[in-house]
Amino acid sequence: MSWVIPHAIERRSPRLTENNTWQLCPPDLQHQTTFLFPTWVVALTSALAITAQACTEILGRDLHSRDAAEAIGTVAWGYEAENGPLSWFNMNPKANFACGRGTKQTPIDVTKDTTTKQSTAAITMNYGRFSNVKFESTHHTAQVQLDINNATKEANTLSWPGSEVYYLAQFHFHTPSEHRINNEIFPMEVHFVHKTKDGSKAAVVGYLIEIGCSNDPIIENVLTSINAIKSGPVYLPSLDLTTVSSFFKTTSVNRYIGSLTTPPCSEGLEWFVVDKPLQINEWTYKDVKTILGFNSRYTQADPGKANLLDPVRGGQSTSTTGSGAPVTTGGSGH
Repeated sequence: MSWVIPHAIERRSPRLTENNTWQLCPPDLQHQTTFLFPTWVVALTSALAITAQACTEILGRDLHSRDAAEAIGTVAWGYEAENGPLSWFNMNPKANFACGRGTKQTPIDVTKDTTTKQSTAAITMNYGRFSNVKFESTHHTAQVQLDINNATKEANTLSWPGSEVYYLAQFHFHTPSEHRINNEIFPMEVHFVHKTKDGSKAAVVGYLIEIGCSNDPIIENVLTSINAIKSGPVYLPSLDLTTVSSFFKTTSVNRYIGSLTTPPCSEGLEWFVVDKPLQINEWTYKDVKTILGFNSRYTQADPGKANLLDPVRGGQSTSTTGSGAPVTTGGSGH
């Protein structure tokens, strides 16, 4: 496979130059951003080649791990071979049961068959403006924490007909994207994680992020400070989330029931993957890659299908008992 031209490149009507690169930014800008389309092998990593006018370099080789707040077991989970997504289940089969046996896992390839397309008109997202907001590296991601007090929680809500009110707890970033859109991977993804007041339910709004000429406001507001979090948490002087809720109203979403993308991979989360991607410029993206490296879970089976790590074969299916133990039924046993 090869990298596909992102949607924003199509919207900006790029031109193909003589050396077969796509010029994205207008020629009168001080810097020009160009895209190459190298072949990459899909395993647990992906590579994106981005060329600046003066030089060419391959971005994002280092592997880093993500938020430790939900770490399970005695071995810290991460994204490397020994502690990455393929190992999460075996690290603690009881606590991380869903990681290896769940049938509604996230992320997925978002298609018309795996999700339900929905207008955002019926979804109410109310976000506010804040000051002195904590932004930090959790060793698994770069995260902005927003549920620090009741006033902040009440100011950031998400709801839809028939639902409870969900409150924005935090948002964090992944490189590359965890979701695919019709098998297309994007350079980044940001997840806005909401919880009900009692914390028993969660809803996540996921935005894909593509390379563009400029940063969208939320990217500019947060990620231009990412180099500072290498030495510890920083506090953003101001954070305007109204730009996010305004952006949300201009697009549609792809909805499905999924899971956490980190251990314990708990299922039952409401997912809304936004159609229109946000934009990040090349220089900010390079800074993000320096901090995050690779922190994405591999694409999971379509909702309702057997987990990719489930050893059952030959047409068999698995279910669970009340104790969480797998029960094998049917099949020829091949």
